[in-house]
Amino acid sequence: MVEAPGGTRWEHTVVVTAPVSPDFLGPELLHLSRTAAGHPAARPFTRLAVYVEDLEMVLLILPVDPALPGLAQITGRDRGRLLIRHIKNCHDAIVRRADWAIRRYIPARRCELAFTIATEGSGGLTERDVRVHVFADDRGRIHHENMEAIWSVVQDLEHLQIPQPLGYDPDHRLLFSASVGDRVLGRWVRRIESDRPLPAGVDLGHVRRCIANAARAIGELQRADLSPTLDCTYRGELAPLHRSVRLMRSAQAVAAPEFQRLLESLGSQPIGEETLVPAHGRLGPDQFAGDADNLAILDWGRMCLASPALDAASFLARLRCGHLCRPTRGRAIEELADLFRSEFLAGDPDVTSDTLAAYEALMLARQAIRVARRRGQQRGTATRRVHRLLDAAFQHLEVSPTRYHEG
Repeated sequence: MVEAPGGTRWEHTVVVTAPVSPDFLGPELLHLSRTAAGHPAARPFTRLAVYVEDLEMVLLILPVDPALPGLAQITGRDRGRLLIRHIKNCHDAIVRRADWAIRRYIPARRCELAFTIATEGSGGLTERDVRVHVFADDRGRIHHENMEAIWSVVQDLEHLQIPQPLGYDPDHRLLFSASVGDRVLGRWVRRIESDRPLPAGVDLGHVRRCIANAARAIGELQRADLSPTLDCTYRGELAPLHRSVRLMRSAQAVAAPEFQRLLESLGSQPIGEETLVPAHGRLGPDQFAGDADNLAILDWGRMCLASPALDAASFLARLRCGHLCRPTRGRAIEELADLFRSEFLAGDPDVTSDTLAAYEALMLARQAIRVARRRGQQRGTATRRVHRLLDAAFQHLEVSPTRYHEG
């Protein structure tokens, strides 16, 4: 927050990169920062990138991100012109207002923006809510192509919903879609797993309806007439975990033998040739937006053909990860997981509980790797969390884990 004499205030997001050498602030980044110097969101600053020699640090003020040059474009003075290209029946309208806010930002990778755009045309003044994702690569094109394919089949479905795809700008790597609300399910789960109260107007029954509808949406996706080009099998999902053994040894040497034994147990599961169905590919509570009766699935960059168990197991592992890492809190999470599991299995008779258990164990192993490599946590805490995730995976396989004494 910056305050000037007279009480005028500005709020900025500052990205810090350290340690780096002075050449990090190279010609391309300097050009980008100079170009954005007159950006409305940069006021009152005229320099948006600076190198702090004593700290070997570069400070950037958004919208400057060298990996996301489209961010400065879509939030700049010409944002209305870029937006109106992708809003139906508004090409001849006049943009009266285009307000924006950052919803999610991963430096150097992607940014999600919420826009409210007011246009005036022959029908009068109209307001619309639009989501814009800015990518560091051309991944947004894949998202858009997958969303267009799904949009053609979801109109008559009850539970499977997605944001309406509006367009993709390859020059600026911008993905445009209609707004379907915020990612509230993931936020509710994090409140429950830390024993914090839910927001006003939301109770556990509300969350339970969301969880049940999420399971039903997965079932509808699997039955949809879609033909993704990417195939994901059990063996294919297991292979990257074998390549992560070295990472586990360097990050959590104490847990590495148990992780290796888990991979051996996963490899011995009697899963052979699989019937593949349409799948999201990386589903979790954070990929759902909207409320209990109007859920939409987001982030379609990894849509694939996979086992019917893949999306369900991915959702369950991500749902339970926080509680398994901190088991003294959020006991209601296991109730929600049981609800999801029963709803999913009831709606998909082609998936056995044993197959789902094997996939859950595999996904928990993946979560263990993520926790092991997470920075900013004490080594002892990380070790306990990794072991708890591995123990939960062994329980799904009905294999006794190696005894580990906490503390």
